[in-house]
Amino acid sequence: MTTGEFGTIQSLNEPPGPVTLPSAFMTFDTGGSNLQLWATNIPPGDVGPFTLTDTADGAVASFDVDGYVWDTNTGSKVDTFTGTFSATFDGQTVADLFTNLPIDTPFSATFTATVVPTTTPEPASMLLMGAGLLGVGLVSRRKARKS
Repeated sequence: MTTGEFGTIQSLNEPPGPVTLPSAFMTFDTGGSNLQLWATNIPPGDVGPFTLTDTADGAVASFDVDGYVWDTNTGSKVDTFTGTFSATFDGQTVADLFTNLPIDTPFSATFTATVVPTTTPEPASMLLMGAGLLGVGLVSRRKARKS
């Protein structure tokens, strides 16, 4: 994925009730990527999973999500992430979203994401750290014997 790449939000036409996770919720396939973002957890928040805020640009709906990136070319998981996603409904207020936004009708919104990749230590790094700790232990043991 690259900055400014367009994505398609998946499954907005779900029936009422809980969404089964994991679930693909966004696909990036227009800028050379063939990646999907899969949600594994959407934390509940204070009143629900979504936060609605009025801003100068329009109403903003945001939610936190944990998940993984899936490469549709290779059919494999690329990375995991924790992020906050937000959609700005240009020129709308939060009240407008509840009263005027037609359900089951396409709409246009600016969608941005801030994703923090989750890193996993490489086996070689863990081996080096373990060897270093072992070396420190042996040196301190040798010094203790000399004293």
